[in-house]
Amino acid sequence: MSRSTIIFGSDETRRQQLAQRISVLNIFERLYFCSTVEELTKLVKTTSADLVCCELESPAKELPPWAGLVRSGSCRLLCLTSEKSAVRLRLPAGSCYLEKDTDSDNLADVIESLLQCPLQSAPPAGSGLNHQVETEHKIYSRFYFDIFLDKELSRSSLTGRPVSLLLIEPQLTRRHGIDEELLEPFLVRVSRAIKSQIRSSDLLCRYQRQRLAILLPETPSDRAAELLDRVIASLRDTFPEQRIPWTWAIVAPTVKEPTNANSFMQLAITRLERSEPRY
Repeated sequence: MSRSTIIFGSDETRRQQLAQRISVLNIFERLYFCSTVEELTKLVKTTSADLVCCELESPAKELPPWAGLVRSGSCRLLCLTSEKSAVRLRLPAGSCYLEKDTDSDNLADVIESLLQCPLQSAPPAGSGLNHQVETEHKIYSRFYFDIFLDKELSRSSLTGRPVSLLLIEPQLTRRHGIDEELLEPFLVRVSRAIKSQIRSSDLLCRYQRQRLAILLPETPSDRAAELLDRVIASLRDTFPEQRIPWTWAIVAPTVKEPTNANSFMQLAITRLERSEPRY
């Protein structure tokens, strides 16, 4: 079965350079070129192209022109960028960001992995989350977490780039005055404290009722430990009136530890449940 890709970019020289990088991989039989959102939208709808390849050109605070297409599950995307930390858009399965200087072997492996991944659009609004939590602190759902954990573990395995996972959970008791009605406002304050310490490229998710997961691309475990120190300090400042214990776990894939998403998550939960609380 023949494969095709769309090379998208506003600058012709950059389009040609990107096309050359993709062509030498011998993955696609046909390349389409476009320079505007209108052309891109038309090609996605009329060519059944397997992948859109581009470089991130938009300023950090603006959504790129392909955002709507990817969010709707209309296409897969490979976006090359040297500014991952500035990326604001979370990509559904079947898409990824890569550094511009990724070598050809890794690039080929990543593309093959993307082509095997079924297209999945973003979940609908309010998918299993309390509306206040979802709208006020932009926390992602378990749906997103499962997709991105699997994708980041695969990417790390293919490229050798680090990824870490941080789990954190408040150990609430009656004396903290947090009942079911107050849990959602409490989590809003928690998430704001965490979001003040993490990058826009990090993924904060509500994994279970009050258990939070932070997926940290391009982050080794020692840097994740430094982040944990900052998060705990921020939470302490957020709740000066209460001494709340927080259990936690940090895991990162290694040669000796499993990289399967289910076993990786089980390892994290085991460490969380065995951890000494921090205040």
